[in-house]
Amino acid sequence: MILADILRGYCDSLGIDNGLSALGFTHSDIEPIANATIPQQQMAAKLSPRENARDDIAHILERAMKLY
Repeated sequence: MILADILRGYCDSLGIDNGLSALGFTHSDIEPIANATIPQQQMAAKLSPRENARDDIAHILERAMKLY
């Protein structure tokens, strides 16, 4: 068993919300949230060596819908 599996087990046994979907977000929320990050990217560009595209943000949000 790898560490990630152990942590997922702890999260599940403790009743920790399983991703954004457990908090009430749906897949239809991803595009508006990703679009809302565009104005913030100017500030983040100073901190990140890589340019963040809206599609990258949408992909991160999509993967965060369910964690375990």
